[in-house]
Amino acid sequence: MAGDVIAGLLLSQIVYWYLPSKKDGRSKLRVYKDGHYWIARTRKDWWDELRIRAKRADRALSILEEKGLIDTAVYKFNGAPTKHIRIVKEKFLTAWTARLASLQEEQPIFPKGEYPNGLSSQKGKIDVPKRGKSITESTAETTEKETKREISNSKLPSSPFSTENNSDEGIPESPLIVVTVKKLSAFFGDENVKSNTTQARRLWWNETDLDEEEFVEVMEQAKLITAGEWSKGNIRGSPMAYFWGVVKKGELGLKDGK
Repeated sequence: MAGDVIAGLLLSQIVYWYLPSKKDGRSKLRVYKDGHYWIARTRKDWWDELRIRAKRADRALSILEEKGLIDTAVYKFNGAPTKHIRIVKEKFLTAWTARLASLQEEQPIFPKGEYPNGLSSQKGKIDVPKRGKSITESTAETTEKETKREISNSKLPSSPFSTENNSDEGIPESPLIVVTVKKLSAFFGDENVKSNTTQARRLWWNETDLDEEEFVEVMEQAKLITAGEWSKGNIRGSPMAYFWGVVKKGELGLKDGK
């Protein structure tokens, strides 16, 4: 409503003084002049109540007055000229209603009995809107997404690894392939570095006649092909899964018939 943080803070404090006292339900307003009730506040009062310095308080009051939300006047208070403030009820309520309506348009669905800002209509009760998802809901959604991704990836070339070739026995270490796979995983934003490294080593040793340098060159070519399709938006699932499909399918030096 205020359009400014400090002005909004002052306005909320002014509204507080308009609310009935919790002790007896009576109005906190005591100053009555020229047909209206006012609150009398000095610059020191704003500092004591809200830790707002004099110039900022003056600016904030000017903003509220320009918007027509408050009216100010100077009257004597405790023997000294003091700025008095009152809410212009008609304009304030009009702005309040408009703001609530705009909030409802932005977030139209709220639990019954709650205001758009999350405050319950019950006096003194504050409810946090249930916008978050439970662990069960999040898990179900994640599972659904993973399933869709697997279905999407099933349309890619089949995985280069069969259950018959899942043993690492006899596969030599290859620092060059390990470093290359780490870079590829980072490039495609895939966190499964260990799994990708295992797949690369098995594929290189079990299904190709290539040496390390030649196999790394195969992966670099597959990277370029995958990156091109990825940039065009043609990869709906995991880029890394597509990458392995390219390595398997692309006649890039693999053994015949594999």
